[in-house]
Amino acid sequence: MKCVIQPATVVFALASLLVMPLSSSGQTTFYSQRTGFVAASGSLSTIGFENLAPADGFVNYGLAGSYSDQGVTFSVAGDEQLFVNSATYYTTTYTLGNGDYLVTGPPVGTSAVALMTITLPANVTALGFDLGTFDFPSSEISITLANGEQRLLSAPYPSAAFYGVTTSSPIASLSLRITIGDRKDVLALDTFQFGRSKAAVPAPSALFPMIMGSVILFGAMKIRGSR
Repeated sequence: MKCVIQPATVVFALASLLVMPLSSSGQTTFYSQRTGFVAASGSLSTIGFENLAPADGFVNYGLAGSYSDQGVTFSVAGDEQLFVNSATYYTTTYTLGNGDYLVTGPPVGTSAVALMTITLPANVTALGFDLGTFDFPSSEISITLANGEQRLLSAPYPSAAFYGVTTSSPIASLSLRITIGDRKDVLALDTFQFGRSKAAVPAPSALFPMIMGSVILFGAMKIRGSR
């Protein structure tokens, strides 16, 4: 009894090899230093919020405000306002990243817990940014990705922290909320970078099973043709 492999079956099998995922389990890696994040990422774009605020001033995007750049949208909750502050707006030594920066804050005379949502363009698997608060002497910021992955960072005034992450699947959005602090109403962000994780690109070793599968199937077709 001959085992006959139909050409259509071969084509379907080859197509399956090409589209099948390289791994069934996702991988998320966090970074506390920008150098490590940049080394693990590629095709990075940067949003620096420069030249948006007047010298020694700020621009206000209003309650429940939002700002979009390069397909990324930053938005805040309805009881918060969204600003871009000039690097020289405050006379204190508070700085974040380089130059102007994005910041949340409630209207004067009111209080609110800072909550910022960031939505990303398609196929982003790497992102990193500097962030800080006006809380002192301690703070805690909860950063949650759309897939539920969470990270807690501390950035009490006037210090800053770096958050970086690479994943094996696209990041659709993330949220930032201050959970510990004496004020919990101001969240600052700067030097936002996004792109692709280098780990998400198939390595030659990962492609080997697909290549071998193709060789075996083509060999089966050749054997059938010679009979």
